[in-house]
Amino acid sequence: MAFWLQRLLGLKNRRQPARQPASESHTAKNTVVTSAALDFHEQLARSSLERRLEAEVDHLRQEVQQLRAEVAQWALEVRQLKVANNASPMYAEAVTLAQQGVSTERIADRCGISFSEAELVVALAQSVAKRGVKK
Repeated sequence: MAFWLQRLLGLKNRRQPARQPASESHTAKNTVVTSAALDFHEQLARSSLERRLEAEVDHLRQEVQQLRAEVAQWALEVRQLKVANNASPMYAEAVTLAQQGVSTERIADRCGISFSEAELVVALAQSVAKRGVKK
């Protein structure tokens, strides 16, 4: 690229009459070509660096978003576990089943509790789940 830039500048200078002595003209041409080539290479390097940095920032943003979603899920699970742990041992299995979405009838049959008690456990589990989603 620098070679072609030098050739183009050389052709342009050949068309213009030389007003400077030959040694000064040659030095001036080399300075212009070298300066233009350096500017081009600096711009190219800077552009490449900016693209890499933008890609890295995008990657980090996606990673942070994913981590936030994981933390929110873990917070919900911790709240559900707290509810299960705070429940009486007699109702711990019922709370766990309700969190898993098992029907009220099956919870009552499986845990040996009344249908009303199973409804209460399901309502409690749903309430905790809704609070976890809102936060």
